[in-house]
Amino acid sequence: WGKNYVVTNIYGRAKSSFIKIMAKEPNTTVYRDGVELGVIAQAGGVSGEGFLEMRVSDGASANHVISADKPICVTQFNPGQQDDNIISDPFQLVLTPQEQYLNYVVFTTPGVGTSNGFARNYLNLVIELNNNNKIPASFEYGTFQDGELVWQRMTNIFGNSFEPLGTINGKEYGMKTIQLPADAIYHFRCPKKFAAYAYGFSDYDSYAYPASA
Repeated sequence: WGKNYVVTNIYGRAKSSFIKIMAKEPNTTVYRDGVELGVIAQAGGVSGEGFLEMRVSDGASANHVISADKPICVTQFNPGQQDDNIISDPFQLVLTPQEQYLNYVVFTTPGVGTSNGFARNYLNLVIELNNNNKIPASFEYGTFQDGELVWQRMTNIFGNSFEPLGTINGKEYGMKTIQLPADAIYHFRCPKKFAAYAYGFSDYDSYAYPASA
């Protein structure tokens, strides 16, 4: 449960994801990018009363901030390729609230140690920006080289670009999508807390999970 979530755009999709918003308490007011989206009248029940479900926006795939005046849970649904004729497959992703972001994340791609990996693996990072509204230089990326965990500045490997998200609970955030170069164990760390969502696609196959939980 939390009060502030970022729904990140899934790489390559032409349309926005579907979301489901559940409330911990009755009469919870929900907002999208600061504009009231609706009221969840009760904690559990039928759609429209016990939870809200919709595309996060009517337009192209984009990032959006979902917030509420009471604790909520937000789940993101990636539809199949019939939705926009782009190769993908459905997945469900339970999002991490800002209140539960972490300083250190370690995860693996599903294909590690097998010959059945996914053709494309991605990571969406929701990053608190520094005072200059840039990704902190202290945001680091670690991989094993000759059995040793080697840390490098993340932006030196994946670039400085990001999509601004604006102010969330008094802090400036940006979202960066990384295409992971290979099946491996990945480490990310930063003095500022962040969220990470790992996902990937092959033909008629997909996966997703919150790496920062």
